[in-house]
Amino acid sequence: MARVELDELGDEDGTRVYLASSLREAQRVEALLGANEIEYAVAPETFVRNTLVIFPTSYVGAAFYVRSEHGPRSRALLAEGGLARGVVDDET
Repeated sequence: MARVELDELGDEDGTRVYLASSLREAQRVEALLGANEIEYAVAPETFVRNTLVIFPTSYVGAAFYVRSEHGPRSRALLAEGGLARGVVDDET
């Protein structure tokens, strides 16, 4: 499967599964989802990370969305592929 536009997934049908904090990480996610024939969309998303323990700094990452029915499988594949740190479980 290939990358699609976010609106192609539909508001009710799409679920966020991953937030990549670097280009390299995003490329790994794309490769894993693509190799497993999972249709996905990518959108920029701001996140906050503390630097020097107490100073929050904003960054822009890549949020990955898949169809809701592929959410659990996608999260499991990403975690098994060594990308557990960025897995997002919006369903809980």
